[in-house]
Amino acid sequence: MKKTARQVLRSWVRIVQTLKPGQTLQVTARGKPLVNITKPAAEKRVLPDFARAARADRAGTKVGDRLLKRLLADEALS
Repeated sequence: MKKTARQVLRSWVRIVQTLKPGQTLQVTARGKPLVNITKPAAEKRVLPDFARAARADRAGTKVGDRLLKRLLADEALS
């Protein structure tokens, strides 16, 4: 993305919000590149292995089914 210094100064928040992770904004002044701003890439999150944890606790699918049923019942009431 390429913007002039004036455009960046007047609408900084909107421009930064439209940048996607890893995308670069080039700010120019009088047609010459002034600065490049790159939004950092989003960090990947590692999800826990719920199945392994359930097996380690010796909780079978029946326990999970009962818990899910209770959660859905509580959500239906609220």
